[in-house]
Amino acid sequence: DLISADQRIRSKFHEKAHSGCLKALTCSGQYLASGSTDETIKLYNLQDHTEIGTLVQHEGTITDLLFFGSSHLVSASEDQTICIWGCGGNWDCLHVLKGHKGKINAISIHPSGKLALSVSKDKTLRMWNLLTGRISYVNNLKQGRSNTVCHVWEISVTLKLT
Repeated sequence: DLISADQRIRSKFHEKAHSGCLKALTCSGQYLASGSTDETIKLYNLQDHTEIGTLVQHEGTITDLLFFGSSHLVSASEDQTICIWGCGGNWDCLHVLKGHKGKINAISIHPSGKLALSVSKDKTLRMWNLLTGRISYVNNLKQGRSNTVCHVWEISVTLKLT
């Protein structure tokens, strides 16, 4: 059992969140973000248990969310775009990355913050240069006939310190 008889789960705070089904959640130290079929991202402050607001940019279900450190929130959608948001302050959409031809299933950011990977229903894996906002590599993922194949990728980045 995950919860023993002497443990209880209790609500810390609750808000009426979305008008659609919840599809994505991510948490940083201070913030919680949720994405939904209602095409919005809701933001919450975990320290004072309040809703911060709603981000509106996508024109499709939010499929994935992730925080990169405390500076950026990244969102992916069925509208085939990835949005980079500035955290705190105005929560502005800083960049919209376009290139996929199908809904985006998942995104990941390299620890350097300079590269991102996305995988889409268009059967491609795309590497994004986040410094330029452009696609730097595309790999067509072939669909197996009877076996599921897992690809493991290693990204090597050389950083030049000056």
